[in-house]
Amino acid sequence: MIEIIVACLIAFLCLVLVLVFFLTREVQTESGAAPVHPPVAGLSGACLQHSDVLLGRDDYLQMRNRPELKPVRERFWRDRRRIVLIWVGELERDVQLLWEFRRFLVRNGLHVALQEEVGILFTASWALLYLKLTRIIVFSFGPYVLRSVIRNVKLPVEQLSSRGAGLMARVPAEMKTQVERGWAEQVLILDLR
Repeated sequence: MIEIIVACLIAFLCLVLVLVFFLTREVQTESGAAPVHPPVAGLSGACLQHSDVLLGRDDYLQMRNRPELKPVRERFWRDRRRIVLIWVGELERDVQLLWEFRRFLVRNGLHVALQEEVGILFTASWALLYLKLTRIIVFSFGPYVLRSVIRNVKLPVEQLSSRGAGLMARVPAEMKTQVERGWAEQVLILDLR
């Protein structure tokens, strides 16, 4: 029994650390620090604009105040939860695609320092952990609990995308078009799987 309590405590502390890390990242991005590089081609979930529409709960609260709309409200909640879970799944796919992009660049001759490799690994691991925890939260409690956590779910994916685009910026100019063309073909191959 003590092992279960300790494991739950450790999981809770990890969740708090992740939340603090990503909430401070949001404050930094809102203070004017824009991403240096454009996102990597092929991403789908990270490109969602206006996530506030997806995560907005005004409609749900209005239906909640009217008891005669209870069946509609319950269906709306289930559908919204399903849509958010699909979005988080797309973000997980984007993390895998960004990892493939890094591997693609290394296979095509880009030399990456150990420090960069560890940074990318750490960022990808945190992104996947954050996405998995968000998926559990949304599945268990719905799309309206911890909205700031769910709203910020694409931040680690964007950070990983920026790191990947930073690697692409280091590709020599004479190889850049060849690498871009090769990556476009690789994205098509990965989508067919």
